Amino acid sequence: MKVIIADKAGMCYGVKRAINLALETSHHQQQVEALGPLVHNTQVTQRLEVQGIHKKDLESITPGSAVIIRSHGTGPETYQHLKEIGCQVVDGTCPFVSRVVQLGLEAIAQGYDVWILGDKKHPEIQGYMAWLKDRCRIIADPQEILLEKDLPEKIAIMAQTTENLDRLEQLAENVVKAGREPKVYNTICSASRERRQAAEALAAKVDLVLVIGGKHSANTAKLGEYCRNIQSNTYVIENYSDIDFDWLKGIELIGITAGASTPEWIIKEVVEKMEEFKDQAMEQKAQNTEKEQEMEANFSDMEAQMGCKEFHPGDVVKGIVVKVSSDEVLVDIGYKSEGIIPAFELAFTKVDPFALLKVGDEVRAEVIKEDREGNIVLSRKNALFEEKIDLLEKAFENGETVTATVIDVVKGGLLVDVGMRGFVPASHIERGFVKDLNDYLKKTLDFKIIELNRGARKVILSRKALLEAEYQGQKESFWSSIQEGEVRKGTVKRLTDFGAFVDIGGCDGLLHVSEMGWGKVAKPSDVVAINDVIDVYVLKVDREKEKVSLSLKQLGPNPWEIADKKYIVGEIYPGMVMRTAAFGAFIQLEPGLEGLAHISQLAKFRVNKVEDILKAGQEIPVKVLEIDMEKKRISLSVKDAVDLQKPESEAEPASEEPVKEIAAAVEETKEKQAEDETETTQTTEFVSGNEE
Repeated sequence: MKVIIADKAGMCYGVKRAINLALETSHHQQQVEALGPLVHNTQVTQRLEVQGIHKKDLESITPGSAVIIRSHGTGPETYQHLKEIGCQVVDGTCPFVSRVVQLGLEAIAQGYDVWILGDKKHPEIQGYMAWLKDRCRIIADPQEILLEKDLPEKIAIMAQTTENLDRLEQLAENVVKAGREPKVYNTICSASRERRQAAEALAAKVDLVLVIGGKHSANTAKLGEYCRNIQSNTYVIENYSDIDFDWLKGIELIGITAGASTPEWIIKEVVEKMEEFKDQAMEQKAQNTEKEQEMEANFSDMEAQMGCKEFHPGDVVKGIVVKVSSDEVLVDIGYKSEGIIPAFELAFTKVDPFALLKVGDEVRAEVIKEDREGNIVLSRKNALFEEKIDLLEKAFENGETVTATVIDVVKGGLLVDVGMRGFVPASHIERGFVKDLNDYLKKTLDFKIIELNRGARKVILSRKALLEAEYQGQKESFWSSIQEGEVRKGTVKRLTDFGAFVDIGGCDGLLHVSEMGWGKVAKPSDVVAINDVIDVYVLKVDREKEKVSLSLKQLGPNPWEIADKKYIVGEIYPGMVMRTAAFGAFIQLEPGLEGLAHISQLAKFRVNKVEDILKAGQEIPVKVLEIDMEKKRISLSVKDAVDLQKPESEAEPASEEPVKEIAAAVEETKEKQAEDETETTQTTEFVSGNEE
């Protein structure tokens, strides 16, 4: 009897995420409650209870407690109620579920009615209904549409994340038959689809299928249906205690898959029980075949007399591959029968036997045992271990880098393949905190060995150690080369209210908001965004405190340097009111260049309050009266540029007439400035050239 576990079996990302959030919350909160079962599995729920995470319905939630929203999500009224009773809400809603809600709301905003294929009683569907209200309808059967008489003009179709894609496509076809062109969203979770495909592929090649999952899990029930359609000998169980071992009698190949509610440890328990049953069956068979054993012993004596080879566990042998299949590799080792290398003994990670070996290849393997049928069971990975451990010890002693592929994410870190299983603690993956370890799965990275125990077959690695060494090297190089006044390329790493921190290769320099432009910058995000690659001017270097001040405005010309060449006294230019004061208005001619229009220069009539005729942000033409380059002051006049009419009542806000007059004057000034722009530029260049 052999056991095969399907790919993609077990707990999905959304459920794992909700449980991890619950466990993390329980570490620093005394009162933690789950709004309904976090997962449809009794054993998991019981384990969470032991951790202090208690399942509650909404009415019995304790005010002030930390409440975990399960991966199925919930409606807005629930969030509001929890907020009102002072609860800390920890949202474990699966991102795929949140996406369906967002798509539904967007579709409704565009005038669509949203129809969702799924089970109306399922909590995921109930959450959708709570968000989408009366514009949402739940369809249990795609055929329902054909019975409808008055269909909405605009229909958006979605599905429960665990639904069948074939049923969603059928629903879309039926809507078309009914005379409507639906907007179809494929909201079925890819993990559910992949789990189903893997389960069906497994069912096609085994003699019996065990589907592990919660009794109330819709996902598990559907998985059982899919497998049963292919292999009638399919049973759905919650854990190993549900197994009737009479099912297994005479079965050679057992397939195991699991629903999204099933954790890895339950799958492992079932597999271990399968092995126990196998051992018990073999023992029973041995007890009932004493005569057969005597015959085997006599045959063994005869073999010994004829000089046949003897093999013992731990022996390393060489052989030639004579057959490769998906489950095992047969090797000629000069014995009465070929040696057998099971697929899981080929390497420390799951491999395709056909991709690894072919008939005629020479292979080294370690003898594991001789089975009851007299076959020698071998392990290629055990033989490789001795070779790999020697190389790893050498790398460890010399402090050399090793390259490995991440094969699994486990509690507390990563498992990697270095010819054997290696462990990378989460704290040794990056220089900083890593939020999602799954981002590293299947990646090939460089590591440094920080602990090696040959006897225990234990190797612990660190990527952080390499990154720290690289960082220190960059840091030393940076501080020895950085100079004030140079221009460097950098990447914006984070934004604050007072500026942006830019990575310039060895240090994060501060680009203060005051150095982002010659004009006033309201907030850093108006100029740069995270991950922008920009050129920056090194303004100041403090090696003792390891601080660098940066500037953007220094890369461009200071508008004051050519103000007297660009702006001519007596000419009119467009401006913008930046701020007002009791004595006048500050008006910007261009970013970084402002002048003052005194209150006496605002209008040809007496102005009591500047705000009566001008306001911040208003565009207005102005005449240049004076430019003081030494004091960096420009005097401006509004009344010489536009003739404003006096408001009817000074106690009332300014009428619309001055605003219209200003707007017309601004347009006229802009047109004139555009005509003169080329001539002004040439004049400026000529004057600057003479100065040089």
